[in-house]
Amino acid sequence: MRLLLVHQNFPGQFRDLAPALCDLGHELKAIGSSQRPSDPRIEVIRYGHTSGMERQGIHALTAEVDDWIRRGEQAGLAAMGLRERGWAPDVILAHPGWGEAMLLRQIFPSSPLLVWPELWLGPEHMGLEQQPLTVPQMHYLRMKNWLVDGAMADAAAAVLPTRYQGNTFPDRWQHKIHVIHEGVPQGFWAQSAWRASP
Repeated sequence: MRLLLVHQNFPGQFRDLAPALCDLGHELKAIGSSQRPSDPRIEVIRYGHTSGMERQGIHALTAEVDDWIRRGEQAGLAAMGLRERGWAPDVILAHPGWGEAMLLRQIFPSSPLLVWPELWLGPEHMGLEQQPLTVPQMHYLRMKNWLVDGAMADAAAAVLPTRYQGNTFPDRWQHKIHVIHEGVPQGFWAQSAWRASP
């Protein structure tokens, strides 16, 4: 099976999954902007991205949306390059949190998209338990969830590691959510300094 993995910080959440998929004989390609090392069996298409660009006179949330759009465009160009080479994934696995998943279904309309959206942000996740929320606080949460909402609309399914995270999503997306624990190696827990002493 041909799989396309998309994560700005690749390998990111796919650090353990990607090599395991290679071991099973799948062909993997990835798109991301980081220079982190990854399994040599995976062709990683890295796009250039400059954050913190000078944006005077615009709202801070507009700057963040601009960043999402820029990343989405760069990931889209990388995906288009694969398509022009005659390569198309059987499945796309993407983290949607930085905008990179925005155009993938348009470029590969026959490829199901699986997303790792992590969380639907609520006031409690931002330390904003006081009510009522201010207008800027409401706006911030709305914009953060807008990006995830678009990814969920495009996705065939969403993978979340805990039921708590899955339960943060609105009812309209619950049918797409699959809770699959990412896991912590048992040996790590047994030897961890974080484990409580008896």
